[in-house]
Amino acid sequence: MPSFLEEEARKEGIGKSVLARKLLIEAIAECRIKRAIEEYLDEKCSLGYAASIAKLSIRDFLAELIRRGYVLRYTKENLEKNSGSFRS
Repeated sequence: MPSFLEEEARKEGIGKSVLARKLLIEAIAECRIKRAIEEYLDEKCSLGYAASIAKLSIRDFLAELIRRGYVLRYTKENLEKNSGSFRS
């Protein structure tokens, strides 16, 4: 019986090692985002620093917070202070 990795690799038309690497990269990215969110919500870091932990722009980090259902703690003063960070 083929393993999960073998089945998924076959479905995607890629080798098992390529799939394993892809899954590992995705898992690391998810861990970074979870850690960044936790640090930010626990007020251990700023929004900008949390975004850098997650390897996301501030805009993308805010979108990720919203997508996951978190309420934003972002004041008008923070927005004005960081407005340059939102330009792409």
